[in-house]
Amino acid sequence: MIKKQRTIPANSLLNKDEAAFHYVDSFQISISDKNGDLNISQMIALYMASGPKWADQLMDVRNKIGGLFSLKTADTQQDVPTQEAIENCQPGDTLGIFKVYAKTNQEYVLGENDKHLNFRASFLLSPSPTDKEKQIFSITTAVHFNNAMGKMYFLPVKPFHGLIIRSTLKKME
Repeated sequence: MIKKQRTIPANSLLNKDEAAFHYVDSFQISISDKNGDLNISQMIALYMASGPKWADQLMDVRNKIGGLFSLKTADTQQDVPTQEAIENCQPGDTLGIFKVYAKTNQEYVLGENDKHLNFRASFLLSPSPTDKEKQIFSITTAVHFNNAMGKMYFLPVKPFHGLIIRSTLKKME
């Protein structure tokens, strides 16, 4: 079951900047890990490979419209990063279409800064507090609006953002 909250998980790196964000959401799923061998790079690789095809089409439309407003665009046709590429990336590198801002054994923080808004996406794998044979995989999005244009841009993006994350996590359950 997918759970959603509007706060940053307590053990996330994003907590140190929480006051700077105007929007936060976090989606979690519980993943069986009886052998204790799941790791965050494995989960990110699975997440990135599980996205719905219609999301790529939406990103193409976003890139066309965003280009008209001088927003950064990205090549959505590139290959999904492998687990090895994810494990070997370092802060400052690009992973898929996003910059890596931070990396620990349990969490990666990706994102982008643009003139209208800055966003961070945290991928966090934590032990379940109620079941030692499970882990909690969280995707947390935090957005800082740099100006009114950022708020206007995010307004139509917000509902699709949640649908994409839910659809992707549902494939992973």
